[in-house]
Amino acid sequence: MRKWWSKQVVVLAGVMLAGSVANAAIIELPDVDETYDGIPVAIQYNDFYSYSGSLLNQWGFLSNDQFTGQGTGTLDLIVGTGAGGADNQGIGPGGSYNFEDPMPLPGGGTTDFTGDWGLGTQANGPVLVDNLLAYLDAINPGATIPTFIFDHNQTGSAPDLWVQAEVFIYDPVTGERVARWIFDDGNGGPVLSPGEVEVIGDSGEVYEADANKGSGKLDYIVFAPTMDLGLFSGEGYLFGIDFFMDDLNNGFEELYLSGRFATTTEVPLPGPVWLIGLGLVMLGAFRRYRHSAPGL
Repeated sequence: MRKWWSKQVVVLAGVMLAGSVANAAIIELPDVDETYDGIPVAIQYNDFYSYSGSLLNQWGFLSNDQFTGQGTGTLDLIVGTGAGGADNQGIGPGGSYNFEDPMPLPGGGTTDFTGDWGLGTQANGPVLVDNLLAYLDAINPGATIPTFIFDHNQTGSAPDLWVQAEVFIYDPVTGERVARWIFDDGNGGPVLSPGEVEVIGDSGEVYEADANKGSGKLDYIVFAPTMDLGLFSGEGYLFGIDFFMDDLNNGFEELYLSGRFATTTEVPLPGPVWLIGLGLVMLGAFRRYRHSAPGL
């Protein structure tokens, strides 16, 4: 595996260790086809759409409280974190849900990471699709599509990193992946996830996004509209994620799974859209694009 999360601004983030979500307010994402000042609010890469939380906030799609008030203990399932002692026990409404503990994402001098979540590699696994559906429904009744949040934290002089992932449904009886959703550059490689991006709207106004502003923000928000887990209920299937990061520096990233987002997006039958990377700013998508990477 190699890079995920794009040469464009993506999706995901927050900072929450083992917390509970006690019926937190549902956040409605704009339709993936919407634009703001001529700039797409989301870009599709393979099976996923991604949004920049910072830009959604600047454009009025996320309130300040929704964008910034996402600290430890306030979000959802922790898929990966570098914080010691974090687990996924007693989370969700009523503190009644238990899931596999997060992947131990690296900090310090480690420059890359390859790991998986959901099949029991970490303690308290594996993750049953039916249990995950119950958790999503408890947060947002009727929800069957999870959203991923990525907390970007490149605290050194290089603000970017590379990410790649595959989310899948696993049949423990046959040992096969019966469904999968790909997050890569369209050619099987990772995607550049920029820490800093600048885009220019049709009006000429400049919008800047900095994903390295610390914990508690929805840096990148990503979801796959075709990932309807309700289609796989009642079969004893497992939910799994393969995850890769590269070009890390001294800060650790965090990855979460959330049920607190709603979208009315309608999509055609699943099919790959081979765009270069996953993010909100795509080369060629705007009239002008400039990616800056000053030291932090």
